[in-house]
Amino acid sequence: MAALAAALMSADASVLALSGPLSPATAGKGADAQVDLTPMPYSPPKLSFSNPYKAYAGGNIPGWEYGGETSLNNDYIMLTTATSNKLGWIWTTEPIEIDDWEVQLEFHIGGDPRQSTGGGMAVWFTEQQGRAGAMYGQSDDFRGVGILFDSYGGGESGERVEPFVAVEHQVGICYAAYRNLKNIVRARIAWTNGQLRVWLDLTSSNHFQPCIETVNLRELAKQDKRY
Repeated sequence: MAALAAALMSADASVLALSGPLSPATAGKGADAQVDLTPMPYSPPKLSFSNPYKAYAGGNIPGWEYGGETSLNNDYIMLTTATSNKLGWIWTTEPIEIDDWEVQLEFHIGGDPRQSTGGGMAVWFTEQQGRAGAMYGQSDDFRGVGILFDSYGGGESGERVEPFVAVEHQVGICYAAYRNLKNIVRARIAWTNGQLRVWLDLTSSNHFQPCIETVNLRELAKQDKRY
C-alpha cells in the first residue's frame, strides 16, 4: 500500500493545480502492455477533484488533505505563490490499493524566467507522506517513486533555463518547455506492470507526447530497496 500525492514546493514559481483524478489503468496485462492514448478508455475515477472548488463544503476535498501554502480558489488550487522557499502539498488521506493506475492532471508553473532551480512540483507515490523535506516535501530516504517537474540553469550563472521531468531515483528524464506557458499543461502518468510512463500535452490540445518510460521498477526493487 502507498499514498499517492501531489507534494509541491516553490523557490521561484507559482504553481496552480486544476485537477488530479486517479483511475484504474486500462492497459492489457503482460510484459509488452501499452497504455492506449487515442482514445482514452473511460474508467470511473477512484479519486478525483476539479473546479469549481467553492463547491467543496468548508474547503474539504473528499479523499484528500492539503496544507502549507496551499489555497483554494474557485477555478484552481494554488499550491505556492511566486515567492522563495514556499511549500504547498496535497496528499490522499488513505493508502491506495490499486495494482495498476493512471493519473491525469492539469497544471501551470510560472515565475521569474531567470530563476528556475527548485521552482516546480512533484507527484509522489510513496509509503509515507512527506510535507517538510528538502526534495519537494520528501526526505532523501523516501520509499517509492517521485515524478519531479523541475528546472536547472538561470540565476547568476546566466545559463539557459531548462525545464525537465524526472523520475526519482534517476530512472528516467525528459526535457519539455512547460514553464510560463499561456495555456494549461496536461500530464498523464500511468503505472502498469511495475513500469511508469509519463506523457505531456504542452498545447492543451489533447495531443499527448511521450516523455518517460522506465524499466520495470518492481524488478529494480529487488536490488534497490528504495522502490
